[in-house]
Amino acid sequence: MSANARSHDFFAKGNGRNAWLTLMIPAIFALALYCVPLPQDHVLSIHESVLPQTARTMSHNGDWLIPRRDAIAPWLENPPLPQWVTIALCTLADTCSQAWVARLATGITGALVVLLVTLMAARLFGNAVGLLSGLTMATSYEVVRYATLAEDEIFLALTSATAMTCFVFAEFGMSKTYSSEPILNRGGASRVWGSRPWLIVAFFATAGLTNLTKGMGFGPMMVLIPVFCFVLLSWNRARFRRYLWAFGVLIFLLIGLWWPVAVILKIPGALEVWVYDLFGRASGDYALMSKPFWYYGIALA
Repeated sequence: MSANARSHDFFAKGNGRNAWLTLMIPAIFALALYCVPLPQDHVLSIHESVLPQTARTMSHNGDWLIPRRDAIAPWLENPPLPQWVTIALCTLADTCSQAWVARLATGITGALVVLLVTLMAARLFGNAVGLLSGLTMATSYEVVRYATLAEDEIFLALTSATAMTCFVFAEFGMSKTYSSEPILNRGGASRVWGSRPWLIVAFFATAGLTNLTKGMGFGPMMVLIPVFCFVLLSWNRARFRRYLWAFGVLIFLLIGLWWPVAVILKIPGALEVWVYDLFGRASGDYALMSKPFWYYGIALA
């Protein structure tokens, strides 16, 4: 057996404690990388100021439902999950007035994203590819950028990655050999009102959670569109029926819609803000981003 084959065999068969520790390397590296700027820059940018300010206001006024930039003005553009996470870290650090606290929250979140990407890749292609994928993700420009800034985007990345990890682990078995072809989990057809494995339950729950992180509808689209396309293109009736699950849809809606419904009941104009924020970008009417829906195609050409 060649040295290269032995290396692949080691990573593929290593499914014990050492293998798990090895798969933690990209996340540990990412956390160290994202924490480097913490003691160096004590000034938040304009965009960064929103999350820490709304989190601190929420902590002071006790209104855990609606983020506010001050005692009066609500901040409805983004749901409050990032604020809740930031407040939790502020409580542990015993301060919510330091820039490094908010940035540490995003740094930890970014490291968790890297860990999930590592686990997904290892599940699909083996631990060697998992390590490479995790390190690639950890050093990607946009990930480094948003994992070192006190903004909401990295929280959306975490909830989306969590949902996709549940989907990957539910659909693909652990490969016993180093191969680029994962093993499909051949679950039987399920009833619409029947039971499902816990990973399927977790998928619907975390897909709903994506709607509490960054704008209305962004997170669910990022998760449900690729999953729907995969299930449709696989042309597998059993897989299709596995996700055609009434209780899963109910879980998704309860977790994803309770906050916007509660806010609409309290602030009737909230729905107009979200519709404009979501569809104004595509129509070209969004004041801060007045480009037509086909703008991205031209920008990438």
